Amino acid sequence: MLAADPEWAQTAYDLLRGCSHGFRVITARWAALLTGTDTSAAILEEIALQSEQLTQVQVRLLPVARGRVTEFQPEEINELGGLWRREFANSIALDEALTQLSGKRGADWVTDGRNLLEATDLEALRAREPMGEGRPMRLYT
Repeated sequence: MLAADPEWAQTAYDLLRGCSHGFRVITARWAALLTGTDTSAAILEEIALQSEQLTQVQVRLLPVARGRVTEFQPEEINELGGLWRREFANSIALDEALTQLSGKRGADWVTDGRNLLEATDLEALRAREPMGEGRPMRLYT
């Protein structure tokens, strides 16, 4: 429903553009330090992949956000909704994985963002095994 609203598309585009910029700044600032070990290099790769995927959502919003078209077609809305849902679930999974790796929260800590996930995504997140070697930090790859 939201993707059918051009004002929402503009707002979402602006938000994702800011996130994309923030990811680039963080990645650039920490890249030298995070390439020192396999674990930290894997973290950097996960962050870079999440940034790339959020940028793909941003690009999908561009035609309406820039006024090239006035609205998305129904099939575009469905596609955008699925992509948005997947990347939101990935963001929640990555946030939890990074927080758990930091040691600042207990192993059972989960973000309140889980309350916004669809049931299938929430179930997939709950079913994940504890962080293991080589396991992606995002839910969907």
